[in-house]
Amino acid sequence: MGMIIGVMTLFSAVPNIQGIVKARAMAVQIFEVLERTPKITNPTTTPSVVKLNQQISFDDVTFRYPLSLPTAPNVLTKASFTIPANTSTAIVGPSGAGKSTIV
Repeated sequence: MGMIIGVMTLFSAVPNIQGIVKARAMAVQIFEVLERTPKITNPTTTPSVVKLNQQISFDDVTFRYPLSLPTAPNVLTKASFTIPANTSTAIVGPSGAGKSTIV
C-alpha cells in the first residue's frame, strides 16, 4: 500500500514539473539582468548647480499637443503665474491638468 501511495504522489507531481522548469529558466534570466555590468557609468564629476537670477513667468499661455484629436481640450488654457527666483514651487493638479507640460 505504501508503494502505491508513493507512486501516486510522484505522478501527481508530474504536471508541476513543467512549471518548475519554466520558473528555473526565468530565474536564470532574471539573475543575468541583476548581475550584469552597466555599459553607462556614473560621471566622475557632478554637474554645477543652476542658479536662476530672474523669475519664471507664464502670461496667458495656451497649449495643445499638435497630434491630439481636434475634439481634445487644450492642456493649458490662458495659464498665468509667476515663480520668483530662488524659490521652490509645487505644481499640483489632477491627471491631464498640464503639470508636465508646464515643467
